[in-house]
Amino acid sequence: MTVTAAIILIAIYHWQFTSWGLKAGFTYDDLMNLGRSIQFPIAQVLKELGWFFGSSDLYRPLGELWYRLIYEVFGPSPPAYRVAIQVLLAIDVLLASRFFYLVTRDLLTTLLATLAFSHLPTLAVFYFNTGMVFDLLCFAFYFGAANFYLKRRLAGMLLSYREGAVFWVLLILALNSKEMATTLPVVLLASELTIPGDWTWRRLLPLAVGSICVAAFVFGRVYGPNGIGKLGGGYHTEYTVTRFLHQGKVLLSEFFLQHPKGNGALLFLGFIAVTLVAILVKDRAPKIGLICAVVGVLPIVFLDRGLAAAYVALPGWILVCAWLVVQVFVKLLRTPAVIVFLALFGLLWTQSSNWRIPEDAALEEGRYIAGVMADVRSLNLKPPQGARILLITDPFALHSRWDTTFMFMILFKRSQFQVDRPPGAGLYHAVLTYEDGHVRRLSNP
Repeated sequence: MTVTAAIILIAIYHWQFTSWGLKAGFTYDDLMNLGRSIQFPIAQVLKELGWFFGSSDLYRPLGELWYRLIYEVFGPSPPAYRVAIQVLLAIDVLLASRFFYLVTRDLLTTLLATLAFSHLPTLAVFYFNTGMVFDLLCFAFYFGAANFYLKRRLAGMLLSYREGAVFWVLLILALNSKEMATTLPVVLLASELTIPGDWTWRRLLPLAVGSICVAAFVFGRVYGPNGIGKLGGGYHTEYTVTRFLHQGKVLLSEFFLQHPKGNGALLFLGFIAVTLVAILVKDRAPKIGLICAVVGVLPIVFLDRGLAAAYVALPGWILVCAWLVVQVFVKLLRTPAVIVFLALFGLLWTQSSNWRIPEDAALEEGRYIAGVMADVRSLNLKPPQGARILLITDPFALHSRWDTTFMFMILFKRSQFQVDRPPGAGLYHAVLTYEDGHVRRLSNP
């Protein structure tokens, strides 16, 4: 099997199990994210990107900017966002593949790891929920920065001042995408332990400055007065052994396509065995992979989060597994590389087919929201900035009362919009209700 044929099979596998997301519409996350992006001038968002260490109402400004720029060009068009998501998914696969090769310098391990990373059944939310763009953007700049750094360091060279500046810009963009990027300096510093050479100040400078950027980001943006770390709910941190063990079981179960409610003891034992192997062998690749895997999940091990939140850690886990497969089946058992690749391809294809979530269920949310938005469009409302709408029955009442307000902002490009529910008082631009599956207009009171 040629490398070209392997790449074609990887592309087919990726497209087969991710492209169905192109049919998805807006989710409730999208209404919130896009609605919020309209509330802030683009100039302010750009300022927040540079002022990444300051407290802000924009928790993840790069993602907000992504929503806003597509909106300015294509309007509230779900297909435009879905195509952009597919492009980001492909970019992330390429960056992960580059990471695998930089660390291993082995083509077969790189191909196996890229195949496994190109689609993981338990991450189906990435393929239909545009709200995961924050993770996708974070991953792109995280591994853009990691690859940029590791390319020089694994070749035994130090980063120049200009290269260090490029690394810091990529890190800051990753931080502006999602908080998971805070692990990058730690991952790279631990990886430095596998690289021989004297520990000079020039060697430490890029990561020292990167660590200062991360510390400033955490204290200012995450735990500042308006920080995302103070939101509570899904961001509530529980520093207990019970939470740690539970999260470890959930993450390992999802990664190995096991049911989270099953017995996690075997998974933990397997993880410990793999950890010992990675530590004891002389090869650098499993060590760096293990570092990326373990350090990458630290921000969520005390939160109620699934594997999707550990997206930046996935290449590390996958790299270790791919490296083990090559060591056991190719180098120890002398299995031809083509057989190993095709066997993994068949296994992943079968597992992906078995785990594939029903598309109708995944896409139903988008269809419902699209129907409500179509009804509102058909009313030919022309609300001014700051308009007030009285809504007798809310079509999104079961989710959040803010979704309808965001929807009006999106449809009419108004940063200020007020939606009241009964009893309401005063003058309203329109009185609407949701009955028999449709939004309709009532006469003003």
